[in-house]
Amino acid sequence: MVEWIGVGTSREKDSFRAAREAAVLAKAALKQENIDLAFIFSSIQYNPENIIKGARQIMPAAKIIGCSGSSIIMSGTAEEFGLAILAIKSDSLKFGLGYSSNISEKVVRAAGQELAKMSLSNLKSINRDIFIMFTDGLIKNSSELILGVEDVLGRSFPLIGAASSDNFKFSETYQYYQNNVFTNACVGILLGSSSGFGFGIKHGWKPIGKPREVTSSEANVIKKIDNEPAINMYRDYFGKEAQELQKTKLSRLAILYPMGLNIPGEDEFILRNVIEVTDEGFLVCQGEVPKGSEINLMLGSKDFCIQAARDAALEAKKGLKDKPASLIIIFDSAARKKLLGRSASSEINAVRDVFGRNVPVSGFYSYGEIAPLKAAGHRGTSYMHNETVSVLAIA
Repeated sequence: MVEWIGVGTSREKDSFRAAREAAVLAKAALKQENIDLAFIFSSIQYNPENIIKGARQIMPAAKIIGCSGSSIIMSGTAEEFGLAILAIKSDSLKFGLGYSSNISEKVVRAAGQELAKMSLSNLKSINRDIFIMFTDGLIKNSSELILGVEDVLGRSFPLIGAASSDNFKFSETYQYYQNNVFTNACVGILLGSSSGFGFGIKHGWKPIGKPREVTSSEANVIKKIDNEPAINMYRDYFGKEAQELQKTKLSRLAILYPMGLNIPGEDEFILRNVIEVTDEGFLVCQGEVPKGSEINLMLGSKDFCIQAARDAALEAKKGLKDKPASLIIIFDSAARKKLLGRSASSEINAVRDVFGRNVPVSGFYSYGEIAPLKAAGHRGTSYMHNETVSVLAIA
Protein backbone atom coordinates (compact mmCIF):
# COMPACT_ATOMS: atom_id res chain seq x y z
CA MET A 1 0.00 0.00 0.00
CA VAL A 2 0.95 3.67 -0.29
CA GLU A 3 2.23 4.27 3.22
CA TRP A 4 1.71 8.01 3.74
CA ILE A 5 -0.84 10.27 2.06
CA GLY A 6 -1.96 13.79 2.84
CA VAL A 7 -4.46 16.06 1.10
CA GLY A 8 -4.51 19.80 1.69
CA THR A 9 -6.89 22.35 0.19
CA SER A 10 -7.29 26.11 0.19
CA ARG A 11 -9.80 28.71 -0.94
CA GLU A 12 -7.42 31.57 -0.17
CA LYS A 13 -7.55 34.12 -3.01
CA ASP A 14 -3.83 34.92 -3.11
CA SER A 15 -2.07 32.30 -5.24
CA PHE A 16 1.13 32.01 -3.20
CA ARG A 17 -0.69 31.84 0.13
CA ALA A 18 -3.25 29.35 -1.21
CA ALA A 19 -0.55 26.94 -2.39
CA ARG A 20 1.42 27.37 0.80
CA GLU A 21 -1.66 26.75 2.96
CA ALA A 22 -2.64 23.63 0.99
CA ALA A 23 0.93 22.33 1.19
CA VAL A 24 1.08 22.90 4.96
CA LEU A 25 -2.20 21.01 5.44
CA ALA A 26 -1.12 18.17 3.13
CA LYS A 27 2.18 17.80 4.97
CA ALA A 28 0.43 17.84 8.35
CA ALA A 29 -1.94 15.08 7.19
CA LEU A 30 1.02 13.15 5.79
CA LYS A 31 2.80 13.24 9.16
CA GLN A 32 6.19 12.95 7.47
CA GLU A 33 9.00 15.46 7.10
CA ASN A 34 9.74 14.69 3.45
CA ILE A 35 7.31 14.44 0.54
CA ASP A 36 8.15 12.27 -2.48
CA LEU A 37 5.38 13.32 -4.87
CA ALA A 38 2.76 16.06 -5.02
CA PHE A 39 -0.21 16.38 -7.36
CA ILE A 40 -1.43 19.99 -7.62
CA PHE A 41 -4.88 20.80 -9.01
CA SER A 42 -5.94 24.46 -9.14
CA SER A 43 -8.80 26.52 -10.50
CA ILE A 44 -8.00 28.85 -13.35
CA GLN A 45 -8.14 32.12 -11.37
CA TYR A 46 -4.78 31.53 -9.70
CA ASN A 47 -1.39 32.69 -10.93
CA PRO A 48 0.29 29.37 -11.78
CA GLU A 49 3.88 30.52 -11.22
CA ASN A 50 3.00 31.70 -7.71
CA ILE A 51 1.32 28.36 -7.01
CA ILE A 52 4.60 26.56 -7.64
CA LYS A 53 6.52 29.08 -5.51
CA GLY A 54 4.09 28.71 -2.60
CA ALA A 55 4.15 24.92 -2.73
CA ARG A 56 7.93 24.82 -3.01
CA GLN A 57 8.33 26.76 0.23
CA ILE A 58 6.83 23.78 2.10
CA MET A 59 7.86 20.87 -0.11
CA PRO A 60 11.19 21.88 -1.71
CA ALA A 61 12.27 18.38 -2.76
CA ALA A 62 8.94 16.88 -3.87
CA LYS A 63 8.33 15.89 -7.47
CA ILE A 64 5.43 18.07 -8.65
CA ILE A 65 2.88 17.34 -11.36
CA GLY A 66 -0.63 18.66 -11.99
CA CYS A 67 -2.77 21.09 -13.94
CA SER A 68 -5.62 23.59 -13.90
CA GLY A 69 -9.25 22.52 -13.68
CA SER A 70 -12.65 24.12 -14.15
CA SER A 71 -13.48 23.07 -10.59
CA ILE A 72 -11.43 21.32 -7.94
CA ILE A 73 -12.57 18.33 -5.89
CA MET A 74 -12.15 19.04 -2.19
CA SER A 75 -13.31 16.06 -0.13
CA GLY A 76 -17.04 15.95 -0.85
CA THR A 77 -17.40 19.25 -2.71
CA ALA A 78 -16.61 20.71 -6.12
CA GLU A 79 -15.19 24.24 -5.88
CA GLU A 80 -14.90 26.66 -8.81
CA PHE A 81 -12.31 28.61 -6.81
CA GLY A 82 -9.76 26.57 -4.94
CA LEU A 83 -6.57 24.57 -4.90
CA ALA A 84 -5.76 21.03 -3.78
CA ILE A 85 -2.46 19.30 -3.13
CA LEU A 86 -2.21 15.52 -2.83
CA ALA A 87 1.09 14.66 -1.12
CA ILE A 88 2.56 11.15 -1.13
CA LYS A 89 5.48 9.46 0.57
CA SER A 90 5.99 5.78 -0.10
CA ASP A 91 8.71 3.15 -0.05
CA SER A 92 6.73 0.84 -2.35
CA LEU A 93 5.52 3.34 -4.98
CA LYS A 94 8.04 4.15 -7.71
CA PHE A 95 7.46 6.81 -10.33
CA GLY A 96 8.98 8.65 -13.28
CA LEU A 97 7.80 12.03 -14.55
CA GLY A 98 7.90 13.40 -18.07
CA TYR A 99 6.58 16.19 -20.26
CA SER A 100 6.30 17.40 -23.83
CA SER A 101 5.85 21.12 -24.44
CA ASN A 102 4.89 23.26 -27.46
CA ILE A 103 2.81 20.41 -28.82
CA SER A 104 1.17 22.48 -31.57
CA GLU A 105 4.63 22.97 -33.10
CA LYS A 106 5.32 19.22 -33.20
CA VAL A 107 3.92 16.10 -34.78
CA VAL A 108 1.44 15.33 -32.01
CA ARG A 109 2.04 11.59 -32.00
CA ALA A 110 5.79 12.23 -31.66
CA ALA A 111 5.06 14.49 -28.68
CA GLY A 112 3.27 11.59 -27.00
CA GLN A 113 6.25 9.36 -27.65
CA GLU A 114 8.58 11.99 -26.17
CA LEU A 115 6.43 12.22 -23.03
CA ALA A 116 6.38 8.46 -22.52
CA LYS A 117 10.10 7.99 -23.18
CA MET A 118 11.06 10.66 -20.64
CA SER A 119 8.75 9.17 -18.00
CA LEU A 120 10.09 5.69 -18.67
CA SER A 121 13.68 6.93 -18.43
CA ASN A 122 12.95 8.59 -15.08
CA LEU A 123 11.28 5.51 -13.59
CA LYS A 124 13.96 3.72 -11.60
CA SER A 125 12.06 0.43 -11.49
CA ILE A 126 11.29 -2.49 -13.75
CA ASN A 127 7.67 -2.48 -12.54
CA ARG A 128 5.32 -0.42 -14.72
CA ASP A 129 1.68 -0.41 -13.73
CA ILE A 130 -0.12 2.71 -14.90
CA PHE A 131 0.50 6.01 -16.67
CA ILE A 132 -1.28 9.18 -15.50
CA MET A 133 -1.27 12.09 -17.93
CA PHE A 134 -2.58 15.65 -17.99
CA THR A 135 -2.82 17.31 -21.38
CA ASP A 136 -3.83 20.79 -22.47
CA GLY A 137 -7.59 20.59 -22.98
CA LEU A 138 -7.40 22.95 -25.96
CA ILE A 139 -5.29 20.57 -28.06
CA LYS A 140 -7.51 19.44 -30.94
CA ASN A 141 -5.97 16.09 -31.89
CA SER A 142 -5.35 14.62 -28.46
CA SER A 143 -6.05 11.10 -29.70
CA GLU A 144 -2.73 11.23 -31.57
CA LEU A 145 -1.02 12.15 -28.30
CA ILE A 146 -2.48 9.06 -26.64
CA LEU A 147 -1.37 6.89 -29.55
CA GLY A 148 2.16 8.26 -29.20
CA VAL A 149 2.29 7.27 -25.53
CA GLU A 150 0.98 3.81 -26.43
CA ASP A 151 3.67 3.45 -29.11
CA VAL A 152 6.19 3.45 -26.27
CA LEU A 153 4.34 1.80 -23.38
CA GLY A 154 2.17 -0.63 -25.33
CA ARG A 155 -1.27 -0.51 -26.91
CA SER A 156 -2.93 -2.21 -23.92
CA PHE A 157 -0.97 -0.39 -21.21
CA PRO A 158 -3.46 1.47 -18.97
CA LEU A 159 -3.42 5.23 -19.50
CA ILE A 160 -5.50 7.32 -17.11
CA GLY A 161 -5.78 11.08 -16.94
CA ALA A 162 -7.58 14.16 -18.09
CA ALA A 163 -7.39 17.35 -20.11
CA SER A 164 -6.72 20.53 -18.15
CA SER A 165 -9.48 23.11 -18.33
CA ASP A 166 -10.28 26.79 -17.75
CA ASN A 167 -13.98 26.83 -16.77
CA PHE A 168 -15.36 27.24 -20.30
CA LYS A 169 -13.26 30.25 -21.25
CA PHE A 170 -11.54 28.06 -23.89
CA SER A 171 -8.59 30.43 -23.75
CA GLU A 172 -5.63 28.96 -21.83
CA THR A 173 -5.05 26.02 -19.50
CA TYR A 174 -2.00 25.17 -17.38
CA GLN A 175 0.09 22.06 -16.89
CA TYR A 176 2.51 21.74 -13.94
CA TYR A 177 5.80 19.85 -14.06
CA GLN A 178 8.34 20.32 -11.30
CA ASN A 179 9.10 24.08 -11.25
CA ASN A 180 7.65 24.64 -14.72
CA VAL A 181 4.27 25.96 -15.78
CA PHE A 182 3.28 25.06 -19.33
CA THR A 183 0.48 25.72 -21.76
CA ASN A 184 0.11 23.71 -24.98
CA ALA A 185 1.79 20.77 -23.25
CA CYS A 186 1.25 17.36 -21.74
CA VAL A 187 2.74 16.11 -18.49
CA GLY A 188 2.69 12.57 -17.17
CA ILE A 189 3.81 10.19 -14.47
CA LEU A 190 4.56 6.50 -14.85
CA LEU A 191 3.80 4.56 -11.67
CA GLY A 192 5.18 1.24 -10.55
CA SER A 193 3.89 -0.42 -7.40
CA SER A 194 3.37 -3.84 -5.92
CA SER A 195 0.31 -2.59 -4.07
CA GLY A 196 -2.05 -2.50 -7.04
CA PHE A 197 -4.59 -0.13 -8.52
CA GLY A 198 -8.05 -0.12 -10.01
CA PHE A 199 -9.93 2.27 -12.25
CA GLY A 200 -13.36 2.71 -13.70
CA ILE A 201 -14.86 5.04 -16.27
CA LYS A 202 -18.56 5.59 -17.00
CA HIS A 203 -20.86 8.24 -18.40
CA GLY A 204 -24.41 6.87 -18.04
CA TRP A 205 -25.75 8.36 -21.27
CA LYS A 206 -28.10 6.26 -23.45
CA PRO A 207 -28.33 6.24 -27.27
CA ILE A 208 -31.53 7.49 -28.84
CA GLY A 209 -32.76 7.08 -32.39
CA LYS A 210 -31.04 5.25 -35.20
CA PRO A 211 -27.26 5.33 -35.74
CA ARG A 212 -25.91 7.64 -38.43
CA GLU A 213 -22.62 7.90 -40.30
CA VAL A 214 -20.09 10.72 -40.25
CA THR A 215 -19.49 11.18 -43.97
CA SER A 216 -17.12 14.15 -43.72
CA SER A 217 -14.93 15.32 -40.83
CA GLU A 218 -11.59 16.89 -40.06
CA ALA A 219 -10.01 16.25 -36.64
CA ASN A 220 -12.61 17.50 -34.14
CA VAL A 221 -14.99 19.06 -36.70
CA ILE A 222 -17.93 17.04 -38.06
CA LYS A 223 -18.84 18.50 -41.43
CA LYS A 224 -21.45 16.10 -42.75
CA ILE A 225 -23.61 13.34 -41.28
CA ASP A 226 -25.33 11.05 -43.78
CA ASN A 227 -24.11 13.48 -46.49
CA GLU A 228 -26.05 16.38 -44.97
CA PRO A 229 -24.79 19.36 -42.94
CA ALA A 230 -23.96 17.98 -39.51
CA ILE A 231 -26.25 20.42 -37.67
CA ASN A 232 -29.24 18.74 -39.34
CA MET A 233 -28.92 15.82 -36.91
CA TYR A 234 -29.92 18.15 -34.08
CA ARG A 235 -32.51 19.94 -36.20
CA ASP A 236 -34.19 16.61 -36.96
CA TYR A 237 -34.73 16.03 -33.23
CA PHE A 238 -35.15 19.54 -31.83
CA GLY A 239 -36.25 21.78 -34.70
CA LYS A 240 -35.76 25.46 -33.88
CA GLU A 241 -34.31 24.59 -30.47
CA ALA A 242 -31.16 23.48 -32.29
CA GLN A 243 -30.36 27.18 -32.79
CA GLU A 244 -29.24 27.19 -29.14
CA LEU A 245 -26.13 25.30 -30.26
CA GLN A 246 -25.15 28.23 -32.49
CA LYS A 247 -25.78 30.90 -29.87
CA THR A 248 -23.92 29.48 -26.87
CA LYS A 249 -20.62 27.60 -26.52
CA LEU A 250 -21.25 24.17 -25.02
CA SER A 251 -24.94 24.93 -24.53
CA ARG A 252 -27.22 23.01 -22.19
CA LEU A 253 -28.71 21.22 -25.21
CA ALA A 254 -25.22 20.01 -26.19
CA ILE A 255 -24.53 18.78 -22.65
CA LEU A 256 -27.84 16.92 -22.34
CA TYR A 257 -27.57 15.43 -25.84
CA PRO A 258 -23.92 14.82 -26.78
CA MET A 259 -22.78 12.70 -29.70
CA GLY A 260 -22.00 9.05 -29.00
CA LEU A 261 -19.36 7.25 -31.07
CA ASN A 262 -19.88 3.52 -31.48
CA ILE A 263 -16.35 2.06 -31.43
CA PRO A 264 -16.03 -1.37 -33.13
CA GLY A 265 -15.20 -4.06 -30.58
CA GLU A 266 -16.17 -1.91 -27.59
CA ASP A 267 -19.32 -2.20 -25.48
CA GLU A 268 -19.61 1.45 -24.46
CA PHE A 269 -20.12 4.61 -26.51
CA ILE A 270 -17.51 7.37 -26.39
CA LEU A 271 -19.14 10.76 -25.92
CA ARG A 272 -18.30 13.93 -27.81
CA ASN A 273 -19.45 17.37 -26.69
CA VAL A 274 -20.48 19.85 -29.35
CA ILE A 275 -18.73 23.08 -28.34
CA GLU A 276 -20.06 25.24 -31.15
CA VAL A 277 -21.59 25.26 -34.62
CA THR A 278 -20.00 27.07 -37.56
CA ASP A 279 -21.89 29.17 -40.10
CA GLU A 280 -21.64 26.22 -42.49
CA GLY A 281 -23.45 23.96 -40.01
CA PHE A 282 -20.32 22.06 -38.98
CA LEU A 283 -20.23 20.67 -35.43
CA VAL A 284 -17.04 21.56 -33.54
CA CYS A 285 -16.52 18.82 -30.97
CA GLN A 286 -14.37 18.45 -27.87
CA GLY A 287 -12.40 15.54 -29.31
CA GLU A 288 -11.72 13.82 -32.61
CA VAL A 289 -14.48 12.24 -34.69
CA PRO A 290 -13.07 10.19 -37.60
CA LYS A 291 -14.80 10.02 -40.96
CA GLY A 292 -16.88 6.85 -41.19
CA SER A 293 -17.75 6.84 -37.49
CA GLU A 294 -21.14 5.49 -36.51
CA ILE A 295 -22.78 7.96 -34.15
CA ASN A 296 -25.96 8.38 -32.14
CA LEU A 297 -27.48 11.23 -30.28
CA MET A 298 -27.24 10.44 -26.56
CA LEU A 299 -29.58 11.23 -23.68
CA GLY A 300 -28.42 12.06 -20.16
CA SER A 301 -29.80 13.22 -16.82
CA LYS A 302 -28.65 14.07 -13.31
CA ASP A 303 -29.68 10.65 -12.05
CA PHE A 304 -27.71 8.98 -14.84
CA CYS A 305 -24.63 11.01 -13.81
CA ILE A 306 -24.75 9.98 -10.17
CA GLN A 307 -25.34 6.31 -10.96
CA ALA A 308 -22.47 6.36 -13.47
CA ALA A 309 -20.12 7.76 -10.81
CA ARG A 310 -21.14 4.97 -8.45
CA ASP A 311 -20.61 2.36 -11.18
CA ALA A 312 -17.16 3.76 -12.04
CA ALA A 313 -16.17 3.58 -8.38
CA LEU A 314 -17.39 -0.02 -8.09
CA GLU A 315 -15.37 -0.94 -11.18
CA ALA A 316 -12.27 0.71 -9.70
CA LYS A 317 -12.79 -1.07 -6.39
CA LYS A 318 -13.06 -4.40 -8.22
CA GLY A 319 -9.64 -3.75 -9.75
CA LEU A 320 -8.07 -3.57 -6.28
CA LYS A 321 -8.91 -7.26 -5.76
CA ASP A 322 -10.11 -6.93 -2.15
CA LYS A 323 -7.25 -4.62 -1.11
CA PRO A 324 -8.33 -1.43 0.68
CA ALA A 325 -7.88 1.83 -1.22
CA SER A 326 -5.19 4.19 0.08
CA LEU A 327 -6.30 7.09 -2.09
CA ILE A 328 -8.84 8.03 -4.76
CA ILE A 329 -8.29 10.43 -7.66
CA ILE A 330 -11.37 11.53 -9.62
CA PHE A 331 -11.23 13.02 -13.12
CA ASP A 332 -14.70 14.34 -13.85
CA SER A 333 -16.11 16.18 -16.83
CA ALA A 334 -16.59 19.93 -16.58
CA ALA A 335 -19.73 19.45 -18.68
CA ARG A 336 -21.17 17.07 -16.07
CA LYS A 337 -20.49 19.70 -13.42
CA LYS A 338 -22.35 22.24 -15.54
CA LEU A 339 -25.30 19.87 -15.84
CA LEU A 340 -25.37 18.89 -12.17
CA GLY A 341 -24.87 22.38 -10.74
CA ARG A 342 -25.24 22.27 -6.96
CA SER A 343 -25.80 18.51 -7.16
CA ALA A 344 -22.19 17.91 -8.24
CA SER A 345 -21.27 16.91 -4.70
CA SER A 346 -23.72 13.99 -4.99
CA GLU A 347 -21.56 12.48 -7.71
CA ILE A 348 -18.37 12.87 -5.64
CA ASN A 349 -19.99 11.41 -2.55
CA ALA A 350 -21.35 8.47 -4.56
CA VAL A 351 -17.70 7.58 -5.21
CA ARG A 352 -16.68 8.17 -1.60
CA ASP A 353 -19.48 5.95 -0.32
CA VAL A 354 -18.09 3.01 -2.30
CA PHE A 355 -14.61 3.25 -0.76
CA GLY A 356 -15.44 4.80 2.61
CA ARG A 357 -15.39 8.46 3.52
CA ASN A 358 -12.12 8.11 5.42
CA VAL A 359 -10.15 7.44 2.21
CA PRO A 360 -8.34 10.58 0.93
CA VAL A 361 -9.78 11.92 -2.32
CA SER A 362 -8.70 14.58 -4.79
CA GLY A 363 -9.22 15.47 -8.43
CA PHE A 364 -10.60 18.07 -10.80
CA TYR A 365 -13.15 18.78 -13.55
CA SER A 366 -11.69 18.51 -17.03
CA TYR A 367 -12.24 19.06 -20.75
CA GLY A 368 -11.71 15.36 -21.44
CA GLU A 369 -11.05 12.14 -19.59
CA ILE A 370 -8.44 9.59 -20.67
CA ALA A 371 -8.97 5.88 -20.02
CA PRO A 372 -9.51 2.51 -21.70
CA LEU A 373 -13.12 1.45 -22.10
CA LYS A 374 -12.49 -2.06 -20.80
CA ALA A 375 -11.21 -1.03 -17.39
CA ALA A 376 -11.60 -4.37 -15.64
CA GLY A 377 -8.98 -6.12 -17.73
CA HIS A 378 -6.99 -3.12 -19.00
CA ARG A 379 -7.52 -4.47 -22.50
CA GLY A 380 -7.40 -2.36 -25.59
CA THR A 381 -6.43 1.18 -26.39
CA SER A 382 -7.17 4.22 -24.26
CA TYR A 383 -9.40 7.01 -25.54
CA MET A 384 -10.14 10.65 -24.92
CA HIS A 385 -13.69 10.83 -23.53
CA ASN A 386 -16.15 13.67 -22.92
CA GLU A 387 -18.88 13.96 -20.27
CA THR A 388 -17.42 11.02 -18.38
CA VAL A 389 -16.32 10.35 -14.80
CA SER A 390 -13.09 8.43 -14.27
CA VAL A 391 -12.08 7.00 -10.88
CA LEU A 392 -8.55 5.86 -10.06
CA ALA A 393 -8.01 3.90 -6.84
CA ILE A 394 -4.54 3.04 -5.54
CA ALA A 395 -4.09 0.45 -2.80
